[in-house]
Amino acid sequence: MFKGVVEIYNASSRANTVSDYAFYCQREHGWEKMESERYDDFRPGGQERVVANPTPFPIPPYSGVETHVLAFTGLPLDHEMLIRIEIEDLFGKKYQAEVLANDQRP
Repeated sequence: MFKGVVEIYNASSRANTVSDYAFYCQREHGWEKMESERYDDFRPGGQERVVANPTPFPIPPYSGVETHVLAFTGLPLDHEMLIRIEIEDLFGKKYQAEVLANDQRP
Protein backbone atom coordinates (compact mmCIF):
# COMPACT_ATOMS: atom_id res chain seq x y z
CA MET A 1 0.00 0.00 0.00
CA PHE A 2 1.21 3.48 -0.87
CA LYS A 3 -0.19 6.27 1.28
CA GLY A 4 0.75 9.93 1.25
CA VAL A 5 -0.22 13.57 0.96
CA VAL A 6 0.36 15.66 -2.16
CA GLU A 7 0.03 19.39 -2.75
CA ILE A 8 -1.83 20.40 -5.88
CA TYR A 9 -1.49 23.94 -7.26
CA ASN A 10 -3.66 25.91 -9.66
CA ALA A 11 -1.72 28.84 -11.13
CA SER A 12 -4.58 29.70 -13.48
CA SER A 13 -7.11 32.52 -13.13
CA ARG A 14 -9.96 30.04 -13.54
CA ALA A 15 -11.03 27.36 -11.12
CA ASN A 16 -10.15 23.75 -11.89
CA THR A 17 -11.08 20.32 -10.55
CA VAL A 18 -9.23 17.05 -10.06
CA SER A 19 -11.33 14.49 -11.90
CA ASP A 20 -9.15 11.35 -11.69
CA TYR A 21 -6.01 9.83 -10.20
CA ALA A 22 -3.73 7.07 -11.50
CA PHE A 23 -0.78 5.48 -9.71
CA TYR A 24 2.13 3.46 -11.07
CA CYS A 25 5.06 1.75 -9.35
CA GLN A 26 8.37 1.04 -11.04
CA ARG A 27 9.24 -2.65 -11.22
CA GLU A 28 12.06 -4.51 -12.96
CA HIS A 29 9.95 -4.83 -16.14
CA GLY A 30 8.79 -1.18 -16.17
CA TRP A 31 5.90 0.84 -14.77
CA GLU A 32 3.04 -1.19 -13.30
CA LYS A 33 -0.42 0.32 -12.74
CA MET A 34 -1.58 0.26 -9.13
CA GLU A 35 -5.14 -0.17 -7.88
CA SER A 36 -6.81 2.97 -6.54
CA GLU A 37 -10.20 4.49 -5.90
CA ARG A 38 -11.77 7.00 -3.53
CA TYR A 39 -11.15 5.80 0.00
CA ASP A 40 -12.92 7.02 3.17
CA ASP A 41 -11.35 6.24 6.52
CA PHE A 42 -11.95 7.32 10.09
CA ARG A 43 -8.97 7.87 12.35
CA PRO A 44 -8.86 6.03 15.70
CA GLY A 45 -11.55 7.38 17.98
CA GLY A 46 -13.85 8.12 15.03
CA GLN A 47 -13.39 11.89 15.29
CA GLU A 48 -11.42 12.68 12.14
CA ARG A 49 -12.46 11.50 8.68
CA VAL A 50 -9.74 11.11 6.04
CA VAL A 51 -10.64 10.90 2.34
CA ALA A 52 -7.98 9.68 -0.08
CA ASN A 53 -8.16 10.29 -3.85
CA PRO A 54 -11.20 12.61 -3.60
CA THR A 55 -13.06 13.39 -6.83
CA PRO A 56 -14.33 15.76 -7.89
CA PHE A 57 -11.84 17.88 -5.97
CA PRO A 58 -12.20 21.62 -6.73
CA ILE A 59 -9.19 23.93 -6.69
CA PRO A 60 -9.78 27.70 -6.61
CA PRO A 61 -7.81 30.02 -8.93
CA TYR A 62 -4.26 30.95 -7.84
CA SER A 63 -4.23 28.51 -4.94
CA GLY A 64 -2.83 25.26 -3.65
CA VAL A 65 -4.46 22.45 -1.69
CA GLU A 66 -3.34 19.28 0.07
CA THR A 67 -5.00 15.94 -0.53
CA HIS A 68 -4.46 12.43 0.75
CA VAL A 69 -3.60 9.76 -1.83
CA LEU A 70 -3.71 5.97 -1.53
CA ALA A 71 -2.97 3.08 -3.91
CA PHE A 72 -2.33 -0.67 -3.71
CA THR A 73 -0.02 -3.06 -5.52
CA GLY A 74 0.77 -6.75 -5.34
CA LEU A 75 3.78 -8.49 -3.90
CA PRO A 76 6.75 -8.57 -3.86
CA LEU A 77 7.42 -5.14 -2.40
CA ASP A 78 10.81 -3.51 -2.20
CA HIS A 79 12.02 -1.51 0.80
CA GLU A 80 11.98 1.55 -1.49
CA MET A 81 9.81 1.98 -4.55
CA LEU A 82 9.46 4.75 -7.11
CA ILE A 83 5.79 5.78 -7.40
CA ARG A 84 4.32 7.90 -10.20
CA ILE A 85 1.19 9.87 -9.30
CA GLU A 86 -0.86 11.07 -12.26
CA ILE A 87 -3.69 13.55 -11.77
CA GLU A 88 -6.23 14.45 -14.46
CA ASP A 89 -8.07 17.76 -14.36
CA LEU A 90 -11.53 18.82 -15.47
CA PHE A 91 -10.24 19.63 -18.97
CA GLY A 92 -8.53 16.24 -19.51
CA LYS A 93 -5.00 17.54 -18.96
CA LYS A 94 -2.74 15.17 -17.01
CA TYR A 95 -0.04 16.13 -14.52
CA GLN A 96 2.41 13.77 -12.88
CA ALA A 97 4.98 13.61 -10.11
CA GLU A 98 7.29 10.85 -9.00
CA VAL A 99 8.06 10.13 -5.36
CA LEU A 100 10.32 7.64 -3.64
CA ALA A 101 8.24 5.69 -1.14
CA ASN A 102 9.88 3.64 1.59
CA ASP A 103 8.79 1.07 4.12
CA GLN A 104 7.64 2.76 7.34
CA ARG A 105 6.98 -0.36 9.40
CA PRO A 106 8.50 -0.35 12.92
